[in-house]
Amino acid sequence: MIVEDHATTRRALELMFRQSGWTVATAATMQDGLRLLESQPNYVFLDLMLPDGDGELLIQKARALNSPTRFIVTTGCSDPTRLESIRKMSLHAVLQKPLNFAKIASVVAD
Repeated sequence: MIVEDHATTRRALELMFRQSGWTVATAATMQDGLRLLESQPNYVFLDLMLPDGDGELLIQKARALNSPTRFIVTTGCSDPTRLESIRKMSLHAVLQKPLNFAKIASVVAD
């Protein structure tokens, strides 16, 4: 699942994963992401800064459901305190924007 408000980035990620054989659901908002989370996807590619809230809520919701979903957080945040807080959330990976598609491919191959 991809939760990203930037349409071009969302579409590029979707195409990359589909070409690699993945089934992909996408959302542009936190609320849409919360609805899709009920399907308990294997991975959620999550932008933390969404137009209707902080994507961290998705992670908290998944953890409350004991979901095995792995989160790969993408962020443009450069605040060291916020980045440290993000890294403490036991995520599969944290990737800084701008995104590097080779790095993304290596992260989901783990």
